Amino acid sequence: NFYNKYSIHSVFNEIKWALERDTFPGPDIVYPLGEDKYADPQLGMGRLEFPIETILDFRHRYLDSMAQVAQADVIILTLGYVESWFDTKLGLYLNVIPPAPLIRAQPERFEFRVLSYQDVMDGLNDLYALLNKHRTKPLKMLVTVSPVPLLATFRDMDVLVANAYSKSVQRAALDEFLLDKEGVDYFPSYEFVTLSNPTVAWTKSDYRHVSSDVVNRIMSNVLTGYVAGSQSEAADEMTPAALESSVKMLHKLEQYEDVLKLVAEHRDLADTTLPVLMVEATAARRLENLDASYEALTKAKKVAPQRPEALERM
Repeated sequence: NFYNKYSIHSVFNEIKWALERDTFPGPDIVYPLGEDKYADPQLGMGRLEFPIETILDFRHRYLDSMAQVAQADVIILTLGYVESWFDTKLGLYLNVIPPAPLIRAQPERFEFRVLSYQDVMDGLNDLYALLNKHRTKPLKMLVTVSPVPLLATFRDMDVLVANAYSKSVQRAALDEFLLDKEGVDYFPSYEFVTLSNPTVAWTKSDYRHVSSDVVNRIMSNVLTGYVAGSQSEAADEMTPAALESSVKMLHKLEQYEDVLKLVAEHRDLADTTLPVLMVEATAARRLENLDASYEALTKAKKVAPQRPEALERM
């Protein structure tokens, strides 16, 4: 998870160091934990058990990969959390909390901070200016807010309350940020998940991990909305992954008639998509329409003759 950045400042740090290499703190950003044991809170919680020279060599190769934002066709930025840790000695925000031994050894060095609306806005504007300064082509950036909530909080409050602030302040900041920004658009993956039926939105009903069906549906909307050639006139802007995810979600809600209706609306696409045909067969059987179920299974067997499921059910 080295590429996971959880706050706007963590994103800005890495991209600035990548594009303006002389600003990279070098060995100062790698904290010693013992003999050939280090931590880099910009890269996550992992312990780096290598000589410092090996770590710094990797660090520069990592920044080389981050520097591709200068040439990338599209940049996708997802805001995560506003709970951050600040290194007062280096004067920068960290991506994750420093290891506990470091905090115990230097308690005055590290500060826990909760970003304000203005902090997020400043970070977004700084990143936008940095990208435009170094881009070799016009900026195209898609911005989102992660729907994944906080698991715990460092604040003296319920984590649900802390999470509500974290997501709300970032979502509000993005709205203002977009007002005068050329080449930037907002995609509502956050709303897509949090405003959907929880039964289908979350896996394991834990309200933290987004269902793979919802993820597929979201990404299908991204493709049909932004990628030329992804729209299919025959499928009425519905991709195979989107149709599969949609029928699975309806089936999970036991809305079997809606499953059959949706499949009928996208008949040509459904007839070439094995998972959709299998869900259609199950929905029809639940409605005691065995003829329709058998017909869907016959099509499924034709689509994937090497697979046994359809034949077994027939």
